[in-house]
Amino acid sequence: MTTTLISAADLAARLDTPDVRVFDVRHDLTNHAAGRQAYDAGHIPGARYLDHETELAAAKTGKNGRHPLPDRAQFGALVAAHGVTPSTLVVAYDASGGMYAAHLWWMLRWLSHDQVAVLDGGWQAWTAAGLPVSHDAAPAV
Repeated sequence: MTTTLISAADLAARLDTPDVRVFDVRHDLTNHAAGRQAYDAGHIPGARYLDHETELAAAKTGKNGRHPLPDRAQFGALVAAHGVTPSTLVVAYDASGGMYAAHLWWMLRWLSHDQVAVLDGGWQAWTAAGLPVSHDAAPAV
């Protein structure tokens, strides 16, 4: 992967590829349940949901910021449990202009995973293109 962005059409063409993992990281700072609710209402087929509060951040202590980085080894184990290997192309998307997707992109690069992209235009680009939307439950981890 030589780019940090992937188009909705390019992602759609790769969805059935075994070495692709798509992560829905939609989030709302004012309503922490909104991301999961949005995922449950519809998501890219095969996408897995990662919770910004509980999976992409460590516990808050009152002294470590709003969304402190999780333990690197624990985060690595989490993405590995979702089937991410060094050769896996990971695609992240959100509905917030890429803010949360870029956060996951950065966290994966922090783990030295270079096969990662952000869906250009996010959830809005996917639905505007008329691409399939799934209502299936999240795959078990």
